[in-house]
Amino acid sequence: MEKDLEFERTNAISFSISNGNKLHYFEHWHTLRIVLSDYDLVRAVGGFEQDFEKNIFSDFEGDEWQARTKEGFEAYNKLRLAQIKPAPGRTGYAITGLGQIERDRVVCAFVRDPSRTPSDRDDTAYEKTFRDVIVNVVSVTDQDANAGSLFLFKEDMGDIRPGSDNLHLTLYMTADQLRDLINEIRSSKVRPQLQVAALVAIYQSEVEAGLRDWHHAQTFLLPDQNHAPARLMQIRFGFDKPGTLEDLDLPDPQPVRDEFVADTKATWVAQPTFPTANLKSIKIALWIIAVASVLRLLIR
Repeated sequence: MEKDLEFERTNAISFSISNGNKLHYFEHWHTLRIVLSDYDLVRAVGGFEQDFEKNIFSDFEGDEWQARTKEGFEAYNKLRLAQIKPAPGRTGYAITGLGQIERDRVVCAFVRDPSRTPSDRDDTAYEKTFRDVIVNVVSVTDQDANAGSLFLFKEDMGDIRPGSDNLHLTLYMTADQLRDLINEIRSSKVRPQLQVAALVAIYQSEVEAGLRDWHHAQTFLLPDQNHAPARLMQIRFGFDKPGTLEDLDLPDPQPVRDEFVADTKATWVAQPTFPTANLKSIKIALWIIAVASVLRLLIR
């Protein structure tokens, strides 16, 4: 990843090269395909949510809320309960799990923004590459009102991979469609792997975009302080198939794992094997040749 990245325009991040010229990362819609093999199917039932328009302190008359009396607490609690209102959708659905990006990778790195006031918390040296991503597909009643996003959580405290930096992708699907999808998954003989395709507005180097072939893996840049807009394109899986990449005809990302590096001392070469029937045929042919040679000598 290049150094000294800086926002030059809303959709362009610049970096300098040795001759002093500037090159750019440009933001475009790109397709990320993610294989989900470890995920949960969620049905959530909730009846209420917070009404942020109600301010309990401004609605409370006088300074009685400060009085530590029985009457004061009763009046205060009534206002607190008034902040809660019925939720528009009582039942929600979700698919959530850890997946792996096929072929490609996302690099989260610090990008200086001249419009922002520098702070001591800006980690100018931050850079991390991700192949894994935590995916949440959530049901909504109005799909267009909820744009998905790709974003970074540093030192994530969530249930999935807590205590480390994690890349998150949140996508939305209408409640009816997601409920039907969950029912289809549950009716499958085994828990299938899901292939999630999402359009993400993310940055890519103009050098890579100009030189790569279509089949090459791609590297995308996500500024570590940004949320990249995302939209769900498709979720697909094979019916009645075991949960393996091979059976689903998906390319195996083959992550590098140090603990699985083969010991060179244990290297062996497989010896070729021949079918028994072929060896028998060769043996008969050699006997025929030998008998013919003996007869030829006797005739002479």
